[in-house]
Amino acid sequence: MSENKYKLVPVFDSRKKRIPGLYTRAGRYYLRTQVKGKQRLLASPHDTKLQSMRWAKKKRAELRHGIEEPVVSPDVAMAPAKKPATIEALVDAYRKAAADRFATFGNPQPYTVNGNVNSLLLVVRQAKGVEEGEEEKALKMRLGILNGNLVKAYVRKKVEEVGNDFEMQKRARVTATSTLTQARSVFAKWTRPYYQVDDLVLPDLEEFKTAGTKERMKKYELPPQALRDKTAAAALKLLENRSPLYLVYALAYETGMRSGEIRGARWDWIEENRTPDGTVIHEINIKTRPDWKGPKNLKPHRIPISSELMAELEDLRSDWPDGPFILPGGTDTARHDLIRRTFAAWMRKLGWDSKTYVKAAHELRKLSGSRWYTEAGLEWAAKWLGDTPAVVAHYYADIDRVRPAVNMRG
Repeated sequence: MSENKYKLVPVFDSRKKRIPGLYTRAGRYYLRTQVKGKQRLLASPHDTKLQSMRWAKKKRAELRHGIEEPVVSPDVAMAPAKKPATIEALVDAYRKAAADRFATFGNPQPYTVNGNVNSLLLVVRQAKGVEEGEEEKALKMRLGILNGNLVKAYVRKKVEEVGNDFEMQKRARVTATSTLTQARSVFAKWTRPYYQVDDLVLPDLEEFKTAGTKERMKKYELPPQALRDKTAAAALKLLENRSPLYLVYALAYETGMRSGEIRGARWDWIEENRTPDGTVIHEINIKTRPDWKGPKNLKPHRIPISSELMAELEDLRSDWPDGPFILPGGTDTARHDLIRRTFAAWMRKLGWDSKTYVKAAHELRKLSGSRWYTEAGLEWAAKWLGDTPAVVAHYYADIDRVRPAVNMRG
């Protein structure tokens, strides 16, 4: 075994074609070539095959034209070689860079940074078989592992986890695509100058950025009418019982707000305006505020509130008169649990199973988007949802009524 460890192994490209002079030995890449009539073995400064291939090609060209390695002073020659950067060094540099950029431009948001870092660690951890809670092992790994093989291993793991259900396999690929997109954000174009200042040497990331699945979530389809009717009837029961869950339902379904927006919504977000004909209308103004980070995509938008809903909200407010928030709960955690746990459990019991409908309250946002799309058109649906028309058309909108077939015979 010890002899094989130091054996030079030829390197081949993706087409199984031999790379001239390039070998691996003991986990490193080497170029074997002639310099002034003597055989030389030059170690590649890179960890990945693609980078080493490019380096070897350039090095052979230099030697053919008589360009030799520069003479290095004794002081530099004796300086310790830099160790390959680790995932931990990358994460630290990214957080530092993101904080600097946020101070200047207001983005990326801290929660976005945390999401990107967590996604990168998730990809590394699952691809390398590191158990949950042992992120320290992933952090100590070298950046050279961020290659196409790592991406493929991660996607394969996600798909294998769901078994032979084709629909769940498709969803696993969608999830993997989303997670990889976030993980790759750590290498967004704006990070490069920061990493250079931080003296962070990155490996060739081409394969890491391009390998894997590109599965896209399928076009949104409305859930069965029976489930929608059952949910509406159950919501009326909540209103009759003056349950705080009705507030969650009303804000999710009738205003299409995201769960984070519902959690942060205050009574003073509701503003009174007048239409050109003098009609008084109420709108809830979703925007960044001194005490609130703003909507998910930082896109401010106003959502009209019907007179019926406004009357219900004002009536229910008397049960919780003191708090500034529309939802009861003295803390952000309490309101979060009301939406993500208590209300989600209520929806699951009605038939909104987690396998088909991953996010509970968010499904009601889709229903509101579909109603607006049907009644007011894509432009208004996008405006009220606070998203682009393309996103709304694909993820939030479906015609929410049936109609008889068009008579094609005149």
